[in-house]
Amino acid sequence: MAKFIKHVGINGQGNKVVVVFREVPGDPEHALVVPTGMLTALYHDDLIRAIETSGCQDMLDPSDWLFRQQFTDGTNMLNTIHQRGWMVKVPTKSIMMTPQSGVEINLVELNKQLKGIANTQAATGTRSADIAQNLPSNSPGVITDESLAAKFRQQANTFEVEVRRLREEAEKLDPKGAVAVVQENQTSLTATENKRGRGRPTKVKMVA
Repeated sequence: MAKFIKHVGINGQGNKVVVVFREVPGDPEHALVVPTGMLTALYHDDLIRAIETSGCQDMLDPSDWLFRQQFTDGTNMLNTIHQRGWMVKVPTKSIMMTPQSGVEINLVELNKQLKGIANTQAATGTRSADIAQNLPSNSPGVITDESLAAKFRQQANTFEVEVRRLREEAEKLDPKGAVAVVQENQTSLTATENKRGRGRPTKVKMVA
């Protein structure tokens, strides 16, 4: 049986695309896609591999996943797609999704069906669309720098909350470990101060 892959399709010219946002918020008649034919082999292969991973396939929109991925050259995947102008705005009716060989569904119809999914999955789709919320409905271009910056801030806040939660869980499981970390930090700080003290002594101002 052929593999089922979400987020891929063809545009009105029959060219393959990756659908990064199924809908532009406030403008459900348009989507943001990446025509894969415009990418060099390196970027194309990296993007397709990211799309095909189980983590990305579990999402309604792949933008959050792409934000956490890197191309082989070390650049952020979503940021690079935006900065290089690879993500373009197109009418949803012009996109045919092709999740499987011999299977096609118009993006308009797919969006209608997905509106009836469970609330938790719908919430994921909404968060994925945050990055596109400031894109003007009449804009033929790509997502704005301000929207992408807002996405970066949102992700940073999420990571900070997660770090705090994991630290609290670790301290509950191993309180002694928390003390050891504090002692290690104090030792490092003392060593740093000692190194600073080895420099040339501060000149003393002579007062007559």
